[in-house]
Amino acid sequence: MMKRIDFGVKLLMTSAIIYGSALIASAIYAAEFRNFSMALKEIGTIPLTIASITALAGIYVIIYAIKKS
Repeated sequence: MMKRIDFGVKLLMTSAIIYGSALIASAIYAAEFRNFSMALKEIGTIPLTIASITALAGIYVIIYAIKKS
């Protein structure tokens, strides 16, 4: 059980790192063009999608591990 919970937490941490990295990259890119939403669309679409999927997978694994025990 603990292995599954650890794996779920690692997925959540990975998701947070990807999400934060995408936001930082968008903020740096937006400094040139002064439009954060455009920068987030250009840079962050794929990383934010990956971060969302990873976070949902992590939550699912944690819930599954808790229900299984």
